[in-house]
Amino acid sequence: MRKDRPRNCAGLTTVLVVLTLAAVAPAHGAAAESGEASRSKEASGAKPDDGLFSGPQVGEPLPGFSFQRMFGKNPSEVLDPVKRASGKPVVVIFVHKVTRPGIAAIRVVTKFLGKKKPTGITAAVVFLTDDPTSTVNFMKRARRALPSEVPIGYSRDGIEGPGAYGLNRQVELTVLVANQGKVTANLALVQPSMPVDVPKILKAIVAQVGGKVPTLASLGVTPRRGRAGLPAEVANRVRQLIQTRRCGKDGQGPGGGLRQETICGPASRGDRSSHHRCRAVGHVWHSSCPGLSEEVG
Repeated sequence: MRKDRPRNCAGLTTVLVVLTLAAVAPAHGAAAESGEASRSKEASGAKPDDGLFSGPQVGEPLPGFSFQRMFGKNPSEVLDPVKRASGKPVVVIFVHKVTRPGIAAIRVVTKFLGKKKPTGITAAVVFLTDDPTSTVNFMKRARRALPSEVPIGYSRDGIEGPGAYGLNRQVELTVLVANQGKVTANLALVQPSMPVDVPKILKAIVAQVGGKVPTLASLGVTPRRGRAGLPAEVANRVRQLIQTRRCGKDGQGPGGGLRQETICGPASRGDRSSHHRCRAVGHVWHSSCPGLSEEVG
């Protein structure tokens, strides 16, 4: 900690960071306890969380539907994943919104499904869209980032998806696991989380095909390091909450004005030459308060 930093700005910043950590730490602990509780209550099927419903529920029939397949041998192939499964285990993932966490979760799940092909399980990843042309162009550009182990494509029924499914546009992913034509697990995910949601999906799959639930590490997922050693979920919230600071005249900042800072990664560690490019890990460099370094860890 540098001794020459302005007192009033530094004090306010420190209070803000302390309050931020105090606010998010209990939330993280509660989330962990909630996760343990939910795992203890889980049986063979998974149910939607927080009262969100999307698609057929556990025990209900899985209706047949078709989608336009991409990257298949036949460019015009239309596939019905339910009919293709012929009563065997099947996983259908509807993508309501494209995000990096969502695609990352899908890649891990489909990687596991690829390993389980000998069991007879099949799957499909279906993007929902009201602009097929744009979606096709996106899928072509992002082909290397999309899963290759299972058929993927887009729904021909628009952004709402198959009418008989009753999908919820408020979620990001709807993951359905079925066997013998009936849904055995339904996961409606608003913000897919690798450490929280993916294991639930893997468990639901294993319940139908047998074997052990794999660890994320065994599927190539490495733990993400949070800022200053904080858990990833907490670190994300801290990052969002400290994007703005208020500095007074003593801090040489705009009198009482707000200033936004840009946070970057370890590649720029120790580089203080450009506030808008750099932040040392564990510190926040204030361009509107020259010489101020605030510890956040």
